[in-house]
Amino acid sequence: MMVIDDAETLCLAAHVARESGTCRTEAVRATLRERVHHAREVAACLDAYEEELRTGRERGEQVRPPLAAGERAERMDYGPPMHARYAELLPCQDPAETCGCAWSIEDPEIEALVAEVACGMSVSPAEALRSVLRDRAVVLRRLADALRPFGRAESGLRAHVLGDVVYLTLAPVDGPDGARGRMTKDEMEEYLGYGPHGY
Repeated sequence: MMVIDDAETLCLAAHVARESGTCRTEAVRATLRERVHHAREVAACLDAYEEELRTGRERGEQVRPPLAAGERAERMDYGPPMHARYAELLPCQDPAETCGCAWSIEDPEIEALVAEVACGMSVSPAEALRSVLRDRAVVLRRLADALRPFGRAESGLRAHVLGDVVYLTLAPVDGPDGARGRMTKDEMEEYLGYGPHGY
């Protein structure tokens, strides 16, 4: 069982849950799953790369030396947190804000995910959870800011974050006969608010 009594972590969990439209437990679980899933994918790619290097050395090819532990850690997704670059977007700037009493999580999956993230980041489980929630809060804020000019009624518009860039995409829309189709270039530019000169 995990007990969270840190005011900032409680506030971040409540914020991420509210912005995600789920309960705190589900929001925390989804956030941790996403971070761990991506880190495992990176680890699998690094393992495949190191296997190629090993095979090349066995064949006598000139290859670079294997990755050092520090270099491998730098390439993992547990590197510099996003919230460090976007501190002004963090909610809960005042940790004294009331966010509820201590929260006990009795979920083996969440405990295992927190332990894996903490191990990857070489920090305590409490700090790992706080860091992951900070990053998720920043991503949600950036997505909300990107979509704000279009309003919530524009259901065809989607936003996603890759690294430091927020991408906006348009989902296919219904055609005149009810069939699924794609917007024309002119329709897309009108939808995005572009004028005749492209801005």
